[in-house]
Order: sequence, then structure tokens, then C-alpha cells
Amino acid sequence: MFFLALVMVVMPEDGQTPLRRSFVPEILVRAKVTDVTSHGQNWETATLVIDHVFAGTAKLTGTRFRVTAPVVMPFRSGVYGHSLLARFQVGEFGVWVLRRAKADQGLFGGLECHPPVEDCPEYWWRYGGPAPLPARRVISSREGMIATGRFSYDSVLKWAQVVQAISQAARERQPELLKKYSHGGDPLIEPWAIRVLARTDPLAPAFLKELAENAKLTIPGQVTLDSVLCEVIKKDWQDSALRLRLLQGWISGELGDDYSARWISDRLRAALRDRELDIRTWLRLVMGWITNQSMSKSFRFQLLNVSPFEDLRGTKKQNEEQYVFDVLIQLIRKNAGTEVKLAAAQLLFSVSWNDSRLRTVRALLKETLEEEVRTELRAVLNVAEQANADK
Repeated sequence: MFFLALVMVVMPEDGQTPLRRSFVPEILVRAKVTDVTSHGQNWETATLVIDHVFAGTAKLTGTRFRVTAPVVMPFRSGVYGHSLLARFQVGEFGVWVLRRAKADQGLFGGLECHPPVEDCPEYWWRYGGPAPLPARRVISSREGMIATGRFSYDSVLKWAQVVQAISQAARERQPELLKKYSHGGDPLIEPWAIRVLARTDPLAPAFLKELAENAKLTIPGQVTLDSVLCEVIKKDWQDSALRLRLLQGWISGELGDDYSARWISDRLRAALRDRELDIRTWLRLVMGWITNQSMSKSFRFQLLNVSPFEDLRGTKKQNEEQYVFDVLIQLIRKNAGTEVKLAAAQLLFSVSWNDSRLRTVRALLKETLEEEVRTELRAVLNVAEQANADK
């Protein structure tokens, strides 16, 4: 887990905001396990010694701290974020965020993944979740992932080294370094650097808009960039042609892996929820993605498990619902791709129902040949008829 100490930020006279402690940990270290004590079968306490300080006073080197955590036993459920998926080993290294106990100011660390709720908006610098800390050489605590790939110890160690370089740099050099790392090709570092830059440099929006033209930016970097610019310059970015070009690049069918797909899926859902994408643009993007990109049934369900009309009222809601309903019906009638038809049928669950729409879907069911799509339409009708009867 992260244990971060958040601090008040006061704008200094030079106009530049100090690095936020919610993004740059107050105490970030590399530490080695020197002793392990078991408490029955289910708990362990490890004693670790700090051998390198990335953020915090260098005097902490050589200091010891302890971590106590439950062990996930075979065939026994556990909360992965709070549990050891591999037992501590004497000699193992890890990257840890530490905090001080209120009583005696002693250091301690932990495995919990999430901070207090009130800290989440500032704490989740990596869009869609917190950084994978602690990162242990044997296993990462985040999502129970074995320490390989993007959440490996080596990946997080690289990020920690960047944190050290920036936090130790003179304040006037920090924006320059953050700009460098914001398009360095690292999917863990890019989002972090973009978010820190946006919150510490008043001139960042102009640079970030230019960055949107960089075709080599990682998908995590692109997603974070869109999220940040929607927060910082709002409508000027949300309605821009540059943003639309960025988003259209996500639906080209050229995504390389599930990792990138998850980032984009989460972003499209969040942007619709927060009204950073209008419903019509969202629908075009999602259907374009489903047309061009292969995906599993479960992934499609997660992508489309939304309530696009939830906070709309009156005529606006009626108009948007009718537009979406008409588009979905036409997609099912005319589109040659079964995946797109299934997606359109799934989205029909989100509209409200009247007799006219029920008649349209009943007629569509008779016209439809694909059994998968027919099954989905029957499910829609069952729900719709019940909802209409309850009015």
C-alpha cells in the first residue's frame, strides 16, 4: 500500500506549485528483509532495513521497520491487496512507501492497496488505480500479479529512481524533467509525470496539448493526458478536433494487448460518466472500437455496462435516448458484424421503454437471423416488457 502524508500546497511567489506529496511520496525507499517471524499459519512479520532512500531524508538509510501481513493460504480466499501472495524471504528486496506512527514517530509499512477515501482523487496518479506498491522482488502486491511485465519490481524501481531525480532537482528544473519523462515511453512513468506536471506547472496545458500530437506516447500516457486536459482546460479540450483525433486513434484496431485495452475501456466509461464525452461521440467511438478490435464477451460487457442517460432530464434525455435507440436498431438491422449487433443489443438495456420502442424491437427480433443476437434481443424484451408494465 501507499502510506502517504499529504501536505497543504501554497502557491509560491514564482507561480510554481511544489511537488504534491500525494504524487511524490514523503518517504519512498528500497529495503531488504533481514528477519521473518511467523504467527501461526496465517500471519507473518518481516523486519526490513532501508538500503536506499528515493524520497525523504538520506539519514533513513540503515533504519529498520516492520511489516505484519496475513498470508493467503491455498484454497482459501483472501483480500489480495492486503495479503501476502508469496511469503517474505530473508534477503528479498522491495520498494516501499513508509509513514511514521503518531505515537512514537517510528516507521512502518503495509500492504493495503488503497488510501483513505478522501485522498483517492489525488492519490491515484496512475489512471484507473494506484501505483503497484510495495513492489517486491518476488511478487507485486497489486492485483495478485506475479512480478513480471509492467508491474514488476524492476518497473517500479525505475519509477522510484525518477521520483528521486525529480524530487531532488531544483524547483526550476522540475518542469523540464517532468516534460522529459512524460513522453519517455514508459507506461508506468508517463502517466505519473503527466499528472504531476499538470498539478505543479501553470504553463503545463500548452505543453500537454502539443504532447497529444505525439504518436509515440504510450496508451497509458494518452489516456492520462486526455483525463488531465479534461480536468484542467475543460471544454476547450473536450470539444477540440485535436482531442477527437487522439480518441479516434484508440479505435483503429491496432491495440497491442489487454493492458492497453483496459486503460481505454476505463477511460471511455469514465469520460461518459463525468460528461467529458457527449453520448453521441461516445457511441461512435465504442461501436468503432468493437468493429475494429477483437474482444471477449466479458470485456464487451464491461465496456458497455454503463448508464449513459443517468443524469439527463426532460427533453434532453428524450432526444438523446431516441437518437441512441435509432442508431442501435439500425446497427442490428444493417451491420454485417455479429459483435457489433451484440453490442448494440446490450446497449438497448440502457434506454427507457414505451409501446413504440417495444413494437420496434419485436419486429427486429423477427428479422434477425443470428441466434446469439436473437437471444440478446429476447432478454431485452423480457426486461423492457416488465419495465413498461410497471409504469
